[in-house]
Amino acid sequence: MNPELIDSEFHPELIPRRGELIAWASALLVGIAWLILHLVDQKINSAVPILTVFLVLAALSISLGNWMDRQTRICMDQEGLSFNNGLRHVRLTWNQIQRIQVESSGWGNKVFVVGQNKHFEFHTLGEVKVYGELKGRMGFAQGEHILQTILARSGLKAQYSNVGKIYARK
Repeated sequence: MNPELIDSEFHPELIPRRGELIAWASALLVGIAWLILHLVDQKINSAVPILTVFLVLAALSISLGNWMDRQTRICMDQEGLSFNNGLRHVRLTWNQIQRIQVESSGWGNKVFVVGQNKHFEFHTLGEVKVYGELKGRMGFAQGEHILQTILARSGLKAQYSNVGKIYARK
């Protein structure tokens, strides 16, 4: 157990908002082109409205994801832990945690924490590299320490699985 992680709050690494800006700018440009074509009574290809709607939905989705990332936190104390991402709030005591599943991923491990009728997931730190150059980080920088603390405090033991590592009560 890592005692300095108890009574702590953790936040994930935040990805740059450049993609969100590009999505909104694209939606705006296509929307403006659609409006101009309509105002000058030009024939509008049916792909323009479909593309506009698609780009607006993509931009909304990216914005929601970025907002949720900025709201996400894992808090640990002596009694248990809580997870909040702005839309979902889960509180589990250490004894309520029934299972943890860890799936390997190229960009940080995906950790599922499961209690009775409650669950949440988080990612350990992952790095995005292009031609060996670090372009971004995602997930929780202290994700492995968080995972090890949860395992130590909950008393779960490793089980064998073909889907990754599973920890459960014996």
